[in-house]
Amino acid sequence: MKDSVRNTLFQCSAIAVVLGAAAYTFVPHLPAYLLAAGAVGMFVARVTRKYRGDNVRLRRLYRQELFSSVIFLAAAALMYWRGGVDWVVLFIMGTVLQIYTSIIIPREESKEDRK
Repeated sequence: MKDSVRNTLFQCSAIAVVLGAAAYTFVPHLPAYLLAAGAVGMFVARVTRKYRGDNVRLRRLYRQELFSSVIFLAAAALMYWRGGVDWVVLFIMGTVLQIYTSIIIPREESKEDRK
């Protein structure tokens, strides 16, 4: 998959995830589908992005990105089947991992490029 297609898929999926989480307070049934679609898109974007280098830290960070997408899938499943607010805990965990990896990966890649 081309980088531009992957980036577009990830951005649209991230918007769907945020909209699904935000809309839950207004319409409790429809956002589960929006969150699930966004989580699947994020998962596909992360699965097709591979790190082939030797840096162990970058390899771990890319796996954490993929794991955060799996966490979003689990949050969508909880939102759909259980309702309530149980899914919020998983959503926050996935969000924290996404933010952490989005800050650290470019920093580590720039360090690797300088070597």
